[in-house]
Amino acid sequence: MCKEERQNTVLVEETIVELLTVLRHDLKNKLLIMTGHLQLLDETELDDDQKYFVEKTSGACKKTFELLEKIGLLKEIIQRGKISNVNLSSKVTDAIYRLEETALDSGFQIESDIREIQVKGYHFMEDLFVYLIENALKHSRGSLVRITSFEDDERISVIVEDDGIGVSAEERYHVFKAGYKGIGSSGFGLGLYMVDIITRACGGRIVVSDSELGGASFEVILNR
Repeated sequence: MCKEERQNTVLVEETIVELLTVLRHDLKNKLLIMTGHLQLLDETELDDDQKYFVEKTSGACKKTFELLEKIGLLKEIIQRGKISNVNLSSKVTDAIYRLEETALDSGFQIESDIREIQVKGYHFMEDLFVYLIENALKHSRGSLVRITSFEDDERISVIVEDDGIGVSAEERYHVFKAGYKGIGSSGFGLGLYMVDIITRACGGRIVVSDSELGGASFEVILNR
């Protein structure tokens, strides 16, 4: 890449970051106003239909907040700077901690066997495992998520697998695309897309296959 192309690339990235920052800030402020009004409305005397619509609107606001968090993460990825050594075990542990309550409410058990290993990556690598585990909790229809790892001299693989319905051969061509949603999904179709983006930003790759548990297996391959 020549000097002019690099400068143009930097300019585009800076413009995107600025746009994401403005959009996220304005949308978040508007959502805070909306949720505040909904809370006040919920404290009044409402009939069953009105309560239903307040609940549905509150749920939509919550999902939009989650989307804004993904936008914030995309901004961090664009601005990521220099890659460094990251403690893989702590990132996986922190991801599991963030989802403990969700797992409990969903009737899931999460098992992890990750050694203290250093990999090349960024601080936002934790979100990679949050989205992978969350995907299993929401869509696998199973009851167990297992996280293991193996390594060689150059690379480290982290396996996040479940005992659910699995991912069909056809779906494997689409699961990491932005906006792709499985049947019955009410999300934005960005979770596994974010997983792929973060993995590639860290210089790695991800492979989906069948799990030994009977469900889906996502193998994240990272550099030492």
